[in-house]
Amino acid sequence: MSERVALVTGSTSGIGAAIARRLARDGYRVALHGRRSLEAGRPMANELPGASYHQVDLADVAHAGELVRQVVDHHGRLDVLVNNAGEAARFPHADLRAATPEVWRRMMDVNLIAPWMLIAEAEVALRQSSTSGRPASILNIGTHAAVRPTTTLPERS
Repeated sequence: MSERVALVTGSTSGIGAAIARRLARDGYRVALHGRRSLEAGRPMANELPGASYHQVDLADVAHAGELVRQVVDHHGRLDVLVNNAGEAARFPHADLRAATPEVWRRMMDVNLIAPWMLIAEAEVALRQSSTSGRPASILNIGTHAAVRPTTTLPERS
């Protein structure tokens, strides 16, 4: 199997879908990922040559390793990992208590811990693929919200 394989998390909509489609146009077999988008993921996988779809909730960080194993089992290799999936909680600033510890834990699990676990699990496959003369790649995508937070404005009467 000489075709290169890319896993793109959060790839059934938005930036992730655009990245997945571009990689497919560039000749990659793409492993699509989504948490709740089975109805979008499977048709998209059928649309892209050699693509697969994997439904996993990365808030359960144990699933991160399972996702990488599924991709390697299905495609036989992994050359590119794009950590694009993200979680953002929106709540009115007038109700700061809505940002419960559970909300923060989910955001930390999806945005920080899961990408690290994906990298750790993918390391062996990525190192192995880089021996073919083309380096493996990891791309971590974050949000601009830490630099430019958005507000949730109160409703006007």
